[in-house]
Amino acid sequence: MADFAPPFSDDGERRAPTTDEQSDGFACGPADRFLFNYLFHRVESEIGHVISYAGLVGDNGDLTQLRQAI
Repeated sequence: MADFAPPFSDDGERRAPTTDEQSDGFACGPADRFLFNYLFHRVESEIGHVISYAGLVGDNGDLTQLRQAI
């Protein structure tokens, strides 16, 4: 399986939402960078896995890879 390095995760600084955040949502105001990184990493990882599973090599310049994989 090809490696697909999603952005927002290169520094490893991310955290999952707490139980309260999952049930109550996120407060308005300044964003928590670690939570922001986690949320984007989660989505990018799922998409990257589908792309890799389809035999494609991740390419940040090709915005049609998910469609190609499906």
